[in-house]
Amino acid sequence: MITHHAEARLWLLSTPCTTSYAFQLDADDVPRHVHWGRPLSLEQAVAVAADLPAEDPGGDDPGGEEYVVEGGLRFGAPSLIVRFDDGVCGFEWRFVSHTVEENLLTLSFTDRVRSLGLDLNYRIRDGHDQIERWAVLTAGEPVDVLRFDSAAWTLPARDDYRVSHVVGEWGREFELRRDQVPVGETVFTSRLGITGQHAGPWLMLDAQDAAEGHGEVWSATLAWSGSRRITLRRDPYGRASWTGGFGHDGLVWKLDVGERLKTPVFTGLYAPDGALRPTWTVTLVAAVILGLGYGVYLAVDTALVTEVLPASADRGKDMALANLMTSLPFVLVPPIASVVLSSLGGYRSLFLCSAGMSVLGAVTVWKVKAVR
Repeated sequence: MITHHAEARLWLLSTPCTTSYAFQLDADDVPRHVHWGRPLSLEQAVAVAADLPAEDPGGDDPGGEEYVVEGGLRFGAPSLIVRFDDGVCGFEWRFVSHTVEENLLTLSFTDRVRSLGLDLNYRIRDGHDQIERWAVLTAGEPVDVLRFDSAAWTLPARDDYRVSHVVGEWGREFELRRDQVPVGETVFTSRLGITGQHAGPWLMLDAQDAAEGHGEVWSATLAWSGSRRITLRRDPYGRASWTGGFGHDGLVWKLDVGERLKTPVFTGLYAPDGALRPTWTVTLVAAVILGLGYGVYLAVDTALVTEVLPASADRGKDMALANLMTSLPFVLVPPIASVVLSSLGGYRSLFLCSAGMSVLGAVTVWKVKAVR
């Protein structure tokens, strides 16, 4: 559910189970983060916003912005960096309008001086607690885009924070790493151009007190399979935040008049009662069972394939063809899946396509009655 308090210039997104997310516009039209956590009513969110400090405790950085732009007293990592043809940089917020269509909220802004539009999008889904965010930039004059993140996420002040993320290599994918968040900036980036086992576009934060069944956890995943950067920041006053999106330092998108640039979705999830992860013992037992089962299946399946090949003289060629058919889906499926996800109905359609391919695969081997 999405609600709006016109007098406070505040919006509240409420997911079905565990989460409220609130932000507001200040007197200069700058969007400010208010709350991301346990459920609040609209009146409670307005009260929380009224208690927030008007400026940073140190007086040197306003902080707490919903989407960080370049310019003014801002010393954190910006989500948006633009440069116009005359060398002018920065973005000055001017609110235009907001729209709500079912579970999608869009706030439209423009620069106070230059012809540049920025839309911030928020979407919640029925039956889920995730919040999806992305941004759209529309050029009314030529502009270079040096950085354009999907979203920035802000957490409440805590005495300490711990970040969890995954790294790995072939055969050791998704190795969990957990580290204290230092004061300053920590960058999670990949310039490989694809999503691989080296570093996933996901991170999770807690106040060093979360476990399987207790403790607050905030996490986010970037829906992007190319080069990316997520910058995590912790200030001296206990606040943590991060901004992330596609691309990396050195890239420039050049927009001409009327052209638009849309970011990938950055999905955030708040869990009030633990990380909901399996215990280490269960993980080890599951790894043994899965490894044993898959090993037996692979050995039997390979032996069975050699017994049903049509001609013994062509087994080498046929096995090479079978290996190609096994590897080819890793090349073809990602672009096909991206089209299905973006234009043909999302994950429900993707799962239906997968089911259809499984049925088709079963049909193609129906004539194999037995081995020789």
